[in-house]
Amino acid sequence: FAAISLHRSRWPVGLCGFALALGWPLDMGFFHFWLATAGALATIGVSVRYGDRRWWPFALALGLWLTACAHVFSSMLAGGALVAIEAARRSGAERWRKLAALLLAGAPAAVVALLATAAREQVDPLEKHWGSLAERLTNVIACTLSGPWWRQLPLAILAIASVAALVVRRRRLDPVDQAIGGMGVVLLSATVATPVHLQWMFFSPRFAPLGMALLLAALPAERLRARHRVLLAAVTGIWVIAAGQWSAEVHRRFVERVSPALDLVAELEPSPGLRLTVMMPSPNDRDSGIRYAEPWRQVGQLFAIERGGLNVYGLVGVRSIHPLLLRPDAMTGVELPPVSWLEHIDPNPGPRRRDALTRVLAASTRVDELVLIGGEDDVEQLLATGFRARARAPGVAFAAFKGCTGRVVVEGRPGEHVAVDLGWWPLRDPAQGAEGVIDGTGTITFEVEALTCEGVWLRPLRGRCANAGESGHVRGRLADAPLLCRWETAPP
Repeated sequence: FAAISLHRSRWPVGLCGFALALGWPLDMGFFHFWLATAGALATIGVSVRYGDRRWWPFALALGLWLTACAHVFSSMLAGGALVAIEAARRSGAERWRKLAALLLAGAPAAVVALLATAAREQVDPLEKHWGSLAERLTNVIACTLSGPWWRQLPLAILAIASVAALVVRRRRLDPVDQAIGGMGVVLLSATVATPVHLQWMFFSPRFAPLGMALLLAALPAERLRARHRVLLAAVTGIWVIAAGQWSAEVHRRFVERVSPALDLVAELEPSPGLRLTVMMPSPNDRDSGIRYAEPWRQVGQLFAIERGGLNVYGLVGVRSIHPLLLRPDAMTGVELPPVSWLEHIDPNPGPRRRDALTRVLAASTRVDELVLIGGEDDVEQLLATGFRARARAPGVAFAAFKGCTGRVVVEGRPGEHVAVDLGWWPLRDPAQGAEGVIDGTGTITFEVEALTCEGVWLRPLRGRCANAGESGHVRGRLADAPLLCRWETAPP
């Protein structure tokens, strides 16, 4: 719509909008921002096409307000583009009248922006992150349209052609084309020149979608001969269809991974509380080509919708983003495994994968429910460590940690004070501790609860266990027999 508002013969370029509609914001789940970007383009198109109608200010006021309700950032960018357009195509007193009318039309959107800004003051600022120059340069394309090189290359070619036309034909271009193309260049430059995160997650990438769309709309396709425009439309159409097929395939593979877990939800009653969803990598996984995508962080929202509760790996746990969805005390006493741990898990079965999953499970015992999506070996390991399944399917389990109880016996000299740490093998960080005084029989017994049912290690804080292995730990399983430490104050 924005392209044909500038010139009816630009309809072949307008076909690119079908590919951009399945672009990076949608892939990332930024639905409000995705809708707002479409609203911004529609508002700009209305202004270009109907700028001389009496109802123009009212249409702009409605468009900017609706866009701001979806996402303030897109509304602000649209407002900047509208100012550039009216300043370029008007002159003298008429320019100032139009700009004043535009200022009034933007008042409702400005109110929404002020309310959003006031809400932002209640959250913790996000740490500034610039990223590398190469990352920000490639974000111009990657944060507009996800995917492999063939999906992004046509977009880059059209963008370069539009910039070339702006430079070569700058004296013959219509002022509106200059304004829209120039605004596109400014927004894409901002993608490179500003931090990736700036008190707000993904700050600079949000300039790219609208900037690219404006730059494409400014491409003077009407300068081509009619048959060349038809050829451009045919090539663009083939690319759009292929781009849509790629998007469908990526999302189909993701649905296949999570559909067994979604099928289990129907067997469970709604459950409040903290829910952690862990999606293990698979040997069949392929790079989605979606920059910054973190499916293991967001997949838990699917279960929160159906069952209630709070997905603690979602962005609701980041107070710099959502101040209202998480009470300050909601995570008291709960230390979650960092999301980065899941990024480096070996996708192939073996000791490295088992150790990595043990690390995740040990840090997940305090959540109300753990949803594990992986292989059947992963589920078996989950249950063996002491998680109890509420529902289970091949490669999927909804479980809560119960753990195992047992005893730790320390033998030593009567009257000696001993303190021991216990943990999950092969992890080094202790999960529990106990201390006391050895009685007159030369032993002290500690009752242990809610510890892993698999490998447990014991290590005294002072001295050593004479029966310990080379690592200095006594290892065993609480369910088999008491864990015994023959304590001595110093090595022999």
